[in-house]
Amino acid sequence: MKYLLILALVALACCNVVTVTSENWDEVAATPAFVKFYAPWCGHCKHLAPIWEELADEVAGEEVVIGEIDCTENEELCRKFEVRGYPTLIYIEGEAQVTYNGPRELTDLATWVVAMMGPAVHTVDTIEAESSIYFVNTGSSDLFDEVANTHKVYNI
Repeated sequence: MKYLLILALVALACCNVVTVTSENWDEVAATPAFVKFYAPWCGHCKHLAPIWEELADEVAGEEVVIGEIDCTENEELCRKFEVRGYPTLIYIEGEAQVTYNGPRELTDLATWVVAMMGPAVHTVDTIEAESSIYFVNTGSSDLFDEVANTHKVYNI
C-alpha cells in the first residue's frame, strides 16, 4: 500500500507534459505551445526528457502548453513542422512558429519560453548603453506593435 501511494505521487508530479497526437493537435494548437518533437530511440531525447518534465512543472499555470510529439507515431505532424532531427523544440502561437536552438538546460528553456509568451514590444524608461539592440518608435504605436508581434523572435 505504501509503495502504491509513492508511485501515485510520482505519477502526479510528472503529468504537466501534454502528449500531443493528431487527435488532440487542434486543441493544443489553440493556445501557445512549446513542443518537443522526439523519437523514443533517440539518446538526446532521453537525456532531455526529465528536463522537459521539470520545465512543464516550472511553467504550470502559465498560458502555455508544454507538449511532446512522438514522431514515430505521429509522422504527419512531424512532416508538417519539417522535423529533420531529434529532439526538435518549437514554440507555436497561432500560425507563427519559432524553433528553439539554445542550450537544453532548464533555466535556459524556462527563460526563453517565458520571454516568448510575453509581449514582443517592451516600453523602457532608459536605454542602457551595453544592453541589447533597441528600436525606437516615434510614430504609430499600433503599427509598430503589429510588426513586432508578427516577427517576435527572442535570442536569449
